[in-house]
Amino acid sequence: MQHFVNREEELRFVEEKFNILLEKNDLIRIPIIEFHGVGGIGKTTMLKKIEKRCHDMHLPSVWADASQGILNFSRDIIQQIQQYNVQFTPKSEDLPEQSVYAARALLSQGPMVFLVDSLDAANEEQLIWIENMLRELIGDNKLLAILASKRFIPFENAMSIARRLAPSPLRPFDRDSCMSFINGLEQGIEPGIRNIVFEWTHGYPLAVNAMVQAIRSNKLDPRKKQDQRQLLAIMSEQVINRGVFSSIVQTQDDLKWYQTMLSLFSIPRRFNLSIMQKMIEKFAPQYKLGSSLAYITLPGRINQITDVLNWNPAKAGFSVEAPIRHMFLMKLKIEEPDTYVMIHSFLAMTSRRLADEVSGGDRVRYLQEYLYHSASCEEGTVLKQIAEKTVQRIIAEPLEYFSLFHEDYMSDVELQTTLGIHNNTVLSLTYRHMAMINKQIASESTEIERIFYLQEFFCYITLDPAITDLRLHLSDTIQQVVKEHSAVICAKLYAELLRDTRIKERCGEDIAVLSSLLNPSSQ
Repeated sequence: MQHFVNREEELRFVEEKFNILLEKNDLIRIPIIEFHGVGGIGKTTMLKKIEKRCHDMHLPSVWADASQGILNFSRDIIQQIQQYNVQFTPKSEDLPEQSVYAARALLSQGPMVFLVDSLDAANEEQLIWIENMLRELIGDNKLLAILASKRFIPFENAMSIARRLAPSPLRPFDRDSCMSFINGLEQGIEPGIRNIVFEWTHGYPLAVNAMVQAIRSNKLDPRKKQDQRQLLAIMSEQVINRGVFSSIVQTQDDLKWYQTMLSLFSIPRRFNLSIMQKMIEKFAPQYKLGSSLAYITLPGRINQITDVLNWNPAKAGFSVEAPIRHMFLMKLKIEEPDTYVMIHSFLAMTSRRLADEVSGGDRVRYLQEYLYHSASCEEGTVLKQIAEKTVQRIIAEPLEYFSLFHEDYMSDVELQTTLGIHNNTVLSLTYRHMAMINKQIASESTEIERIFYLQEFFCYITLDPAITDLRLHLSDTIQQVVKEHSAVICAKLYAELLRDTRIKERCGEDIAVLSSLLNPSSQ
């Protein structure tokens, strides 16, 4: 891809390494960076950008593609190093060994950047060889190695490498970056359609590019139902069939199996073997396996070809890579809306049942997924009641589990977006409970701590989206605080609240009412 956006943080990180590398007396503690992410996320584009930066800084760089085998990999390294007029005497006719000698010769003259693309495509033998090469070269403290891989390769068998490796996942574009990317591809697309492109692709660069090109070349409009299916077909061919399924060389039956598996497992955000079994038995019974034990092999079979299924130890579940998952989700939602709703409904009930069977953090996580799937298949008053009852149930859990939900929910953009207007219901109940917790802690704290917790109490009150008359609500709250705390506490609290940017932003002109903490009679 030619258009480079939304990677400023990653480039800054690399730039810091460059600066250290060029400081002869400084030590690079982490000399290996591994960018990883699903195919089409922009890894190769990142390496090209870094290569250009090396050229601009007159910093020698060598690019090698791990997908081409050890001999070609080694030959490329040697040929590129020779372009720097480096002389070296091979001690062996073995090309891999010669490439190491060549790299050492270049490093003897100064720093070097080693760029390795498609690391995930290396077989076991080649990966071990790359490990050994890196181990030999990083000792001189003149090498910066930057790797790119679909999945993170931790080099667990080479601790000297693993300890000095910094993983750097590449994410899809956010909305603003996606708009900039589209503008670089095609300036003639109107804002309304650009927003639809982002909604369909969730900022996945490969999908954005495919959708924009299809809109332009075929004169398709995603707002028209008759164009949506054609647009999805083009995107699926380019992103899924030529991308995720590019390794499939078997029959059409095999292709259909993989399509069905990923389509099914893209509906839940996380799942275990039991859920996989239940989903197949209910929605794809033709692919039912012979026993529950047989499903142990299912994730491995899917990943052998697609490599898009991840295991999250913290959540104790599998998930399909987000960019690919959203592609399948959108396809099913538009082409088979009844099936889309039916599967979400099934998963909502499954999550609620599982929440009844477990406790602690697991229960909270299942309730959060119950909310997500309910929001995908219910609406109106029904969804509002589900949101209220679910949050009340989470609030009833011990504080540590409610806090877990609060932290997860505030970063769960997908769930908040899916809930739509009912997100405010969840936020209101959550903020009210957080306010109550901080008020209670304040009443049990020392003077210094009390001011902090009262400040948090006020902050959560102002954040509550259900409060329509903030000034009146603040006045009532201040009266209570003045009655319960000394004038010294109130004065110090007033000073802290005026410095709190969160409260100032939310209150606006109503912030003047806070002066009542100093002079209650002014209300």
